[in-house]
Amino acid sequence: MNILSSILMALALTVVIECGLSFLFRIKGLLYPVLLVNLLTNPALNLIVLWAFSRFGPGSYWPVVAPLEVAVVFAEAWLLRLMLHLPYKKILLISLCLNGASFCAGVIINGCFF
Repeated sequence: MNILSSILMALALTVVIECGLSFLFRIKGLLYPVLLVNLLTNPALNLIVLWAFSRFGPGSYWPVVAPLEVAVVFAEAWLLRLMLHLPYKKILLISLCLNGASFCAGVIINGCFF
């Protein structure tokens, strides 16, 4: 699988999971902002992870992905807060839940237990 198809597959998986789960929070207007923030953060994160993996090998996966995922949770919470004007703690919890679910699904599907 080439880099573009890997990134698009990860993005599609993330969008399906996070947009699908966003309905559980019953917040009007949450779906579109969740889609937008994922279009921004997911490809960037995956490009960095793929670069590190190819440059430094499989052992670099967790040291690179762990801090990036934490950064994405906070960045997406900040962006969602700007778009939805909800309390930051609530948005942070939503971001954590959505990103945690999509990350776990990606690990399970890709078998990334490096």
